[in-house]
Amino acid sequence: MQINNLALKTILFRKSIKQWQLAKMVGIHETNLSKIMIGRLEPSEKLVDKICKALKIKKSDLAIGIK
Repeated sequence: MQINNLALKTILFRKSIKQWQLAKMVGIHETNLSKIMIGRLEPSEKLVDKICKALKIKKSDLAIGIK
């Protein structure tokens, strides 16, 4: 599933959460999260669900084209 990488970075910044912390929260390696954050790796639907749950956000907050 494609996500808005800038939106994810902004959410992490606003919530004062580091990439490594989110990676740990969702159970993936920090390297993979880094690749997702720069758009090199597309996260699965299941992983997006985990990210949204961990950050307490809606999927639409990460959707492409929604700011």
